[in-house]
Amino acid sequence: GIIPLIMYRSGLRNTCRILRESGKTVERCAAQAQDAMKFAETYSRHRPILPMNGKTPVIDPTAFIATNASVVGDVQMATGSAVWYGAMVRGDNNSIVIGAESHIQDRAVVSGVASTDSGLPGSVAIGSNVVVGYGSILSGCRIDDNCHIGSGCRVLEGAHMEPNSALASGSVLEQGQTVPTGEYWAGNPAKFVRKVGEHEKDDMLQYSRDCTEMSEKHAAEFLPYGTLFRHE
Repeated sequence: GIIPLIMYRSGLRNTCRILRESGKTVERCAAQAQDAMKFAETYSRHRPILPMNGKTPVIDPTAFIATNASVVGDVQMATGSAVWYGAMVRGDNNSIVIGAESHIQDRAVVSGVASTDSGLPGSVAIGSNVVVGYGSILSGCRIDDNCHIGSGCRVLEGAHMEPNSALASGSVLEQGQTVPTGEYWAGNPAKFVRKVGEHEKDDMLQYSRDCTEMSEKHAAEFLPYGTLFRHE
Protein backbone atom coordinates (compact mmCIF):
# COMPACT_ATOMS: atom_id res chain seq x y z
CA GLY A 1 0.00 0.00 0.00
CA ILE A 2 2.38 2.73 1.21
CA ILE A 3 5.43 1.85 -0.91
CA PRO A 4 3.53 1.74 -4.25
CA LEU A 5 1.89 5.07 -3.34
CA ILE A 6 5.30 6.66 -2.59
CA MET A 7 6.69 5.29 -5.84
CA TYR A 8 3.65 6.66 -7.74
CA ARG A 9 4.07 10.13 -6.21
CA SER A 10 7.81 10.13 -6.89
CA GLY A 11 7.23 9.12 -10.49
CA LEU A 12 4.59 11.80 -10.87
CA ARG A 13 6.94 14.47 -9.47
CA ASN A 14 9.74 13.38 -11.80
CA THR A 15 7.39 13.41 -14.78
CA CYS A 16 6.14 16.90 -13.91
CA ARG A 17 9.75 18.11 -13.46
CA ILE A 18 10.72 16.73 -16.86
CA LEU A 19 7.74 18.40 -18.50
CA ARG A 20 8.53 21.73 -16.83
CA GLU A 21 12.17 21.60 -17.85
CA SER A 22 11.22 20.58 -21.40
CA GLY A 23 8.81 23.50 -21.58
CA LYS A 24 11.51 25.91 -20.41
CA THR A 25 13.94 24.51 -22.98
CA VAL A 26 11.41 24.94 -25.79
CA GLU A 27 10.68 28.49 -24.59
CA ARG A 28 14.40 29.39 -24.57
CA CYS A 29 14.88 27.95 -28.05
CA ALA A 30 11.85 29.85 -29.34
CA ALA A 31 13.13 33.11 -27.83
CA GLN A 32 16.55 32.60 -29.41
CA ALA A 33 14.98 31.79 -32.77
CA GLN A 34 12.79 34.87 -32.53
CA ASP A 35 15.83 37.09 -31.96
CA ALA A 36 17.65 35.40 -34.81
CA MET A 37 14.72 36.07 -37.15
CA LYS A 38 14.30 39.66 -36.05
CA PHE A 39 15.77 41.06 -39.26
CA ALA A 40 14.47 38.39 -41.63
CA GLU A 41 11.78 39.09 -44.21
CA THR A 42 8.22 38.58 -43.12
CA TYR A 43 6.43 36.08 -45.32
CA SER A 44 2.65 36.21 -45.69
CA ARG A 45 1.00 32.85 -46.41
CA HIS A 46 -2.24 34.55 -47.38
CA ARG A 47 -2.79 34.77 -51.16
CA PRO A 48 -4.41 38.13 -51.97
CA ILE A 49 -4.67 37.29 -55.69
CA LEU A 50 -6.27 33.95 -56.53
CA PRO A 51 -7.26 32.41 -59.88
CA MET A 52 -10.68 30.76 -60.09
CA ASN A 53 -12.46 28.78 -62.82
CA GLY A 54 -9.58 29.37 -65.21
CA LYS A 55 -9.71 33.15 -64.71
CA THR A 56 -6.85 35.11 -63.19
CA PRO A 57 -7.29 38.70 -61.95
CA VAL A 58 -5.82 41.32 -64.28
CA ILE A 59 -4.44 44.07 -62.07
CA ASP A 60 -2.64 47.23 -63.14
CA PRO A 61 0.87 47.45 -61.62
CA THR A 62 -0.07 50.74 -59.92
CA ALA A 63 -3.08 49.22 -58.12
CA PHE A 64 -2.76 48.37 -54.42
CA ILE A 65 -3.98 45.09 -52.94
CA ALA A 66 -3.68 44.94 -49.15
CA THR A 67 -1.86 41.90 -47.77
CA ASN A 68 -5.01 40.50 -46.11
CA ALA A 69 -7.45 41.42 -48.90
CA SER A 70 -8.72 38.90 -51.48
CA VAL A 71 -9.12 39.40 -55.22
CA VAL A 72 -10.47 36.23 -56.83
CA GLY A 73 -11.20 35.11 -60.37
CA ASP A 74 -12.49 37.26 -63.24
CA VAL A 75 -11.48 40.70 -61.94
CA GLN A 76 -9.94 43.69 -63.72
CA MET A 77 -8.46 46.62 -61.81
CA ALA A 78 -7.30 49.83 -63.48
CA THR A 79 -4.63 52.42 -62.65
CA GLY A 80 -4.46 53.68 -59.07
CA SER A 81 -7.31 51.52 -57.78
CA ALA A 82 -7.12 49.67 -54.47
CA VAL A 83 -8.65 46.88 -52.44
CA TRP A 84 -8.02 47.73 -48.80
CA TYR A 85 -7.48 45.65 -45.67
CA GLY A 86 -9.89 42.79 -45.09
CA ALA A 87 -11.87 43.58 -48.26
CA MET A 88 -12.89 40.95 -50.80
CA VAL A 89 -13.52 41.18 -54.55
CA ARG A 90 -15.01 37.90 -55.77
CA GLY A 91 -15.16 37.32 -59.48
CA ASP A 92 -15.94 33.62 -59.09
CA ASN A 93 -19.54 33.73 -60.36
CA ASN A 94 -19.27 36.65 -62.78
CA SER A 95 -16.89 39.36 -63.94
CA ILE A 96 -15.92 42.45 -61.96
CA VAL A 97 -14.36 45.59 -63.45
CA ILE A 98 -12.95 48.35 -61.23
CA GLY A 99 -12.00 51.64 -62.88
CA ALA A 100 -9.12 54.03 -62.32
CA GLU A 101 -8.56 55.45 -58.82
CA SER A 102 -11.52 53.56 -57.36
CA HIS A 103 -11.30 52.12 -53.87
CA ILE A 104 -12.87 49.14 -52.14
CA GLN A 105 -12.32 50.16 -48.56
CA ASP A 106 -11.68 48.00 -45.51
CA ARG A 107 -13.93 44.93 -45.00
CA ALA A 108 -16.10 45.74 -48.03
CA VAL A 109 -17.27 42.87 -50.27
CA VAL A 110 -17.84 43.08 -54.02
CA SER A 111 -19.18 39.96 -55.72
CA GLY A 112 -20.66 39.01 -59.07
CA VAL A 113 -23.71 36.74 -59.21
CA ALA A 114 -24.44 33.97 -61.70
CA SER A 115 -27.87 35.36 -62.56
CA THR A 116 -30.50 37.84 -61.31
CA ASP A 117 -34.25 37.53 -60.90
CA SER A 118 -34.68 40.63 -63.04
CA GLY A 119 -32.69 39.13 -65.90
CA LEU A 120 -30.10 41.92 -65.62
CA PRO A 121 -26.40 41.01 -65.88
CA GLY A 122 -24.89 39.60 -62.70
CA SER A 123 -21.51 41.20 -63.36
CA VAL A 124 -20.19 44.20 -61.43
CA ALA A 125 -19.00 47.36 -63.19
CA ILE A 126 -17.42 50.06 -61.04
CA GLY A 127 -16.33 53.22 -62.84
CA SER A 128 -13.47 55.59 -62.09
CA ASN A 129 -13.06 57.68 -58.93
CA VAL A 130 -15.56 55.58 -56.97
CA VAL A 131 -15.20 54.96 -53.23
CA VAL A 132 -16.99 51.98 -51.70
CA GLY A 133 -17.15 52.63 -47.95
CA TYR A 134 -16.04 50.46 -45.06
CA GLY A 135 -18.01 47.23 -44.66
CA SER A 136 -20.32 47.78 -47.63
CA ILE A 137 -21.58 44.89 -49.76
CA LEU A 138 -22.09 45.14 -53.53
CA SER A 139 -23.53 42.31 -55.64
CA GLY A 140 -24.15 42.25 -59.38
CA CYS A 141 -24.56 46.01 -59.70
CA ARG A 142 -23.28 48.95 -61.73
CA ILE A 143 -21.62 52.01 -60.22
CA ASP A 144 -20.73 54.83 -62.61
CA ASP A 145 -17.90 57.38 -62.36
CA ASN A 146 -17.36 59.62 -59.34
CA CYS A 147 -19.90 57.95 -57.04
CA HIS A 148 -19.59 57.65 -53.28
CA ILE A 149 -21.04 54.75 -51.28
CA GLY A 150 -21.05 55.28 -47.53
CA SER A 151 -20.01 52.76 -44.90
CA GLY A 152 -22.16 49.70 -44.23
CA CYS A 153 -24.31 50.00 -47.37
CA ARG A 154 -25.83 47.20 -49.43
CA VAL A 155 -26.21 47.55 -53.19
CA LEU A 156 -28.18 44.60 -54.52
CA GLU A 157 -28.39 42.83 -57.86
CA GLY A 158 -29.35 44.96 -60.83
CA ALA A 159 -29.02 48.26 -58.94
CA HIS A 160 -27.40 51.18 -60.74
CA MET A 161 -25.82 54.39 -59.49
CA GLU A 162 -25.39 56.99 -62.22
CA PRO A 163 -22.42 59.44 -62.29
CA ASN A 164 -21.86 61.86 -59.39
CA SER A 165 -24.46 60.18 -57.17
CA ALA A 166 -24.05 59.24 -53.51
CA LEU A 167 -25.48 56.75 -51.03
CA ALA A 168 -25.62 57.54 -47.32
CA SER A 169 -24.01 55.20 -44.80
CA GLY A 170 -26.14 52.19 -43.82
CA SER A 171 -28.44 52.50 -46.83
CA VAL A 172 -29.84 49.60 -48.87
CA LEU A 173 -30.25 50.06 -52.61
CA GLU A 174 -32.72 47.37 -53.62
CA GLN A 175 -32.72 45.14 -56.70
CA GLY A 176 -33.18 47.06 -59.93
CA GLN A 177 -33.21 50.51 -58.30
CA THR A 178 -31.44 53.38 -60.06
CA VAL A 179 -29.98 56.45 -58.40
CA PRO A 180 -30.11 59.19 -61.09
CA THR A 181 -27.15 61.41 -61.89
CA GLY A 182 -26.22 63.85 -59.13
CA GLU A 183 -28.67 62.60 -56.47
CA TYR A 184 -28.11 61.74 -52.83
CA TRP A 185 -30.11 58.78 -51.51
CA ALA A 186 -30.45 57.34 -48.01
CA GLY A 187 -32.42 54.82 -45.96
CA ASN A 188 -33.57 51.20 -46.07
CA PRO A 189 -34.83 50.96 -48.72
CA ALA A 190 -32.88 53.91 -50.11
CA LYS A 191 -34.88 56.90 -51.33
CA PHE A 192 -34.15 60.29 -52.83
CA VAL A 193 -33.08 62.91 -50.26
CA ARG A 194 -31.63 65.83 -52.23
CA LYS A 195 -29.39 66.83 -55.09
CA VAL A 196 -25.62 66.56 -54.72
CA GLY A 197 -24.07 70.03 -54.66
CA GLU A 198 -21.34 71.02 -57.07
CA HIS A 199 -18.84 71.38 -54.23
CA GLU A 200 -19.77 67.86 -53.02
CA LYS A 201 -19.00 66.43 -56.46
CA ASP A 202 -15.58 68.05 -56.27
CA ASP A 203 -15.13 66.70 -52.74
CA MET A 204 -15.99 63.14 -53.86
CA LEU A 205 -13.48 63.36 -56.67
CA GLN A 206 -10.82 64.72 -54.33
CA TYR A 207 -11.54 62.01 -51.78
CA SER A 208 -10.87 59.25 -54.31
CA ARG A 209 -7.61 60.97 -55.26
CA ASP A 210 -6.64 61.24 -51.59
CA CYS A 211 -7.31 57.51 -51.21
CA THR A 212 -5.07 56.82 -54.20
CA GLU A 213 -2.29 58.88 -52.66
CA MET A 214 -2.69 57.00 -49.39
CA SER A 215 -2.63 53.64 -51.17
CA GLU A 216 0.69 54.60 -52.77
CA LYS A 217 2.11 55.28 -49.31
CA HIS A 218 0.91 51.90 -48.05
CA ALA A 219 2.34 50.13 -51.09
CA ALA A 220 5.68 51.92 -50.56
CA GLU A 221 5.98 50.38 -47.08
CA PHE A 222 6.52 46.97 -48.69
CA LEU A 223 9.15 48.05 -51.19
CA PRO A 224 12.29 46.99 -49.24
CA TYR A 225 10.94 43.45 -49.07
CA GLY A 226 8.73 43.57 -52.14
CA THR A 227 9.39 40.12 -53.54
CA LEU A 228 7.86 38.28 -50.60
CA PHE A 229 4.82 40.49 -50.28
CA ARG A 230 3.86 40.45 -53.95
CA HIS A 231 1.72 37.53 -55.07
CA GLU A 232 1.69 36.91 -58.79
